[in-house]
Amino acid sequence: MTIMTVTTIVAGALFAIGAVAATVRLRRGPGALDRAAALDVLLAIAVGVIMLAAALSRSSVTLVVGVVVALLGFLGTASLARLLPREATQGPTPPPDATATAPTADDPATDVEREGR
Repeated sequence: MTIMTVTTIVAGALFAIGAVAATVRLRRGPGALDRAAALDVLLAIAVGVIMLAAALSRSSVTLVVGVVVALLGFLGTASLARLLPREATQGPTPPPDATATAPTADDPATDVEREGR
């Protein structure tokens, strides 16, 4: 076994573990952001596998394919981030404070009500 074979086996195993973890997050993700992050990780793993194949085959064409897939993945992630609603990124809005909307003694409407006009 050469060092390239050992490296390929180790890298393949790590890619497989990462793909399983990202797939679990994709299926269980409670929100759209979790699923988008899992898809982005899966895309990065796919690019890594393509680059590993390029290193094994010593082919420059495979290297170009990996770069193109990475660029398309970046564009997809950027457009998905643009399409996600702001509530998903900021979380739910808190309920309004009840004391903030209550009339105060300085409010002109309460003076009118007190005088009975």
